[in-house]
Amino acid sequence: MKNNSTVDWKDNLSKSIDLLRFPLAVWVLYAHMGPTMVNSFTADFPFFSWHGIYNFLGFFLSKAIGIVTVPTFFMISGYLFFANFKEWSWEGYKKKINSRFRTLILPYIVWNILAFVLIILNGLRKGEYVQDYISNNWRSFLWNCNVWDPVQYSWLPWETYGTGPVDLPLWFLRDLIVVSILSPLIFWLIKKTRIWGMIVLFAVYLSYFWVAWDIFSITSLFFFSLGAYFALNGLNFVLLARKYMIVLIALSVASFGVYFFYFKIDADIVGISRNLFVLFSVFFVFIVASLLVEKKNAKPNKVLISTCFFIYAEHKCAPIDALGWTDVFIHKLIPGEGYLEDTICLIIVPFIAAYLLVGICLLMKRFTPRIAGLLSGNR
Repeated sequence: MKNNSTVDWKDNLSKSIDLLRFPLAVWVLYAHMGPTMVNSFTADFPFFSWHGIYNFLGFFLSKAIGIVTVPTFFMISGYLFFANFKEWSWEGYKKKINSRFRTLILPYIVWNILAFVLIILNGLRKGEYVQDYISNNWRSFLWNCNVWDPVQYSWLPWETYGTGPVDLPLWFLRDLIVVSILSPLIFWLIKKTRIWGMIVLFAVYLSYFWVAWDIFSITSLFFFSLGAYFALNGLNFVLLARKYMIVLIALSVASFGVYFFYFKIDADIVGISRNLFVLFSVFFVFIVASLLVEKKNAKPNKVLISTCFFIYAEHKCAPIDALGWTDVFIHKLIPGEGYLEDTICLIIVPFIAAYLLVGICLLMKRFTPRIAGLLSGNR
């Protein structure tokens, strides 16, 4: 067994990031399964029934583990953006933005235009009147035509909500593009305020004290800045997570317990406990990955990694979303219409949909490499 002093933590961090890319992309699909759930402690059905199991798994897979994935991506992105920035360089900034034009901005625009056009064509195919849809969304389909989860917290005078483009999961890319452009301000914040700036951002993130902008979210700003903070200060967050592993796991479990207990009962408590759970669990994710790298010599599959962007962009791209069609198909294959069948589908559908998209992406790379390159973020 390796001693901490003999572990190459820089190499472990790099390998952990690569190892996580594909599993995190798959887990986004679990977050978007959208199971119907109620609070398990006030439900009118037994916890240890198929309805109860479905209800708990829906919460655990979609509302707990599923919501950790995107913040993890943001922290990785912030770390990698600033990994080579010890001092500010406008030339380096220009190179970073130029690189992200090919890997983020251009694919983002293409996928959303594709989704917008397909929705219109699908409406025309059904004989629907699409003029209202076009007039209501043509200015916003690239940015904020979708709104979800409006919540009013007692300490805020305004409602908070999430927004996204017509290809809804790509709100992550929208936010990532914005915080990347704002990286000079993030660099200044970290260099000038040091830990205090991060403490303020954490307080804003925890309390949702953030204007409900359709530009980018506090989640993206906080976790991207957190990754940037580690990079700019030469800190290894895997080493930090492993050092305080027991504490982080305990805090993650405790915050999950509060989040689970008050789900759909008290929005204020749920909001804070959920954000704490996400923060602690991001580090827990890296604890697991780093242990797999160190103890099991786990290695990522580069072919699977090359399909991550395609999986992320297509799985809910209406009206051809693989996740939705796979869910319908698997439900028809499995006999019955009860919660046992729903539970099985909840577990296996995202996995099947993800590998279906892997196959499609690889076929496109084989026969239409230029199109595949564009739709997979030139990876």
